[in-house]
Order: sequence, then structure tokens, then C-alpha cells
Amino acid sequence: MTDIILLIAIGLLLICILVGIGFALRWVWKKGRIGKFLVVVFFIWLAWQEYLGIYPPETFYIKEFKRYVDIDIPSDAQFIYKEASSSDFFGDYSACFNFQIPASSLQPFINKLGSEINKEKFEQTIPSCINKDIPIQGKSVLKFFDLASKAKRKDISIGAIVDSSNSQIIIMWNTY
Repeated sequence: MTDIILLIAIGLLLICILVGIGFALRWVWKKGRIGKFLVVVFFIWLAWQEYLGIYPPETFYIKEFKRYVDIDIPSDAQFIYKEASSSDFFGDYSACFNFQIPASSLQPFINKLGSEINKEKFEQTIPSCINKDIPIQGKSVLKFFDLASKAKRKDISIGAIVDSSNSQIIIMWNTY
């Protein structure tokens, strides 16, 4: 019963906040050309933030990977594919990205990843990418890495697949 009351209270609070923002925007809008300009700028900014939330830039993946496992992605990496789910109410989300690095950077990067695991164990512990059709050419020399032991958070499953034949790497994680 108390959960229902709390839910209703939060809902009413959110409605009041939205109504308050609406009145504030209306008040600014009535201030003339400057007010209208500010309201339009606010909505453009809001739309841009939504766009970045749905389609994060490459720097998002690089920073998050560094934050989770403290491994830098080589600066000469070329992104081939990237995808992230929208976060839920608690901030949990999945992400997957594929990049290619020069062959000279591959072995030092693999050494940072740690020990290799077999494909079956990888498929049991690491989430697959959101979209199963990840563009990777070759698929001939695949190595699988479970990076959960390197993760700074315990509520994340994170892994990497390395294709040595063409220096492509797929990184994927799921927070929960």
C-alpha cells in the first residue's frame, strides 16, 4: 500500500515539475524576441541531448571502456560499428562496438586484455551485442576475452572478441 502512495506522490511531483517548466517557458516566450529565441535554443539543446543519448559518439565508448576496465583504446582505432541501448530507469544499458587498429597496435592491446577464454564460456558469461549482425570480415582467427575480472564495477559483464586476421576488435558490455 505504501508503494502505491509513493508512486502516486512521485507521479504528482513529476507532473508539477513539468507544469512549472511549461509556465516558465511560457513566461520567457512572452518576453519578446529574446524570450522566443531562448525558448527555441532550449528546445534545440534538448533535442541535441536526446540525439546524443540515442546515438552516442565514439568518444562515449572510448571513455566508458576506459572507466570500466582502465584500458585505453588505441588512438589510431577506426570505428566500424557502434550501438548502445537506451538506459533504463536505473541507468543500466548494453553497448557494443567494433573497431579496427593497425597490426602493430594489435598485440600490445591483446596483452592488456588479459587471458583468453574459450568460445563456449564466453557465450555463457558475456552478453551478445544488441544487433546480432555485427560487421566483421574474416572471422577466421577469433580470440575471446572475459574482462569482468578487470572491471571496476561488479555489476557489469564485459568482454572482447579479437579477430587477429584483420585486426578487428569487438567490445561489448551490459550493466545490471
